[in-house]
Amino acid sequence: MTDILKVGTTFPMISGITGEARMSHNGLYRYTLTRYRAKTGEQDGNRWLWVGLNPSGAAEDVDDTTVRVEWNLTWRDYQAATEQKGRNNVLVTPHYTKMNIIPIRGLDPEEMFKEMMNFDRAFQHQAVVAANFAAIIQQASMSDRVVVAFGRPKNLIIARLCMQLLSMLRTSYEGQLWCVGVLIDNWPAHPLRRTCKLQPYTVSPRWGEQTMEMVLSEGIKRVAKSMEGTRQ
Repeated sequence: MTDILKVGTTFPMISGITGEARMSHNGLYRYTLTRYRAKTGEQDGNRWLWVGLNPSGAAEDVDDTTVRVEWNLTWRDYQAATEQKGRNNVLVTPHYTKMNIIPIRGLDPEEMFKEMMNFDRAFQHQAVVAANFAAIIQQASMSDRVVVAFGRPKNLIIARLCMQLLSMLRTSYEGQLWCVGVLIDNWPAHPLRRTCKLQPYTVSPRWGEQTMEMVLSEGIKRVAKSMEGTRQ
């Protein structure tokens, strides 16, 4: 467990659920968290990917509040499908995977952001985030449902990262993106911030007067300008 950031309160998983987690050796990063429960006569599948902002205390054998709420929503949807199909049909049980835009573990997103900007580790964090984006896109390609639930960012730097990943998902993922609610400026709600209701996420977030497309375009222009002096 890292001593860099506080990761919040945890509690034991629900009985009968199998949990797995992939973390860095020092506990600073959590890349993926999975939960599933295969029942007799049913097949493991129906893969859900939940995309949050950053992970906190949940691990292989313990939940935090966010993970518990997301698992319950996943399981509730399965139960509704069970009632629709009838008991005689073979169902595919839900397989929950949680990933985050920034994989740095921390209870407070502002503290996480300070760590991300830590001069001694900034390049390391940037490399991890870039690799993490690729991993999220790959996981989405294997998922039946992708739910974006990272809330409204506190600053423009984090907002740009959220917008970039959202743009990548919409470009590469063939299915419908989902959310648990829409906040001001069209940001997908965090599951702890409001009454949760799974619904398609069809809008694009804004930052002030700027649309997602405008913010991403400005970022690309800045990168291009910074590279002008390196061209032969």
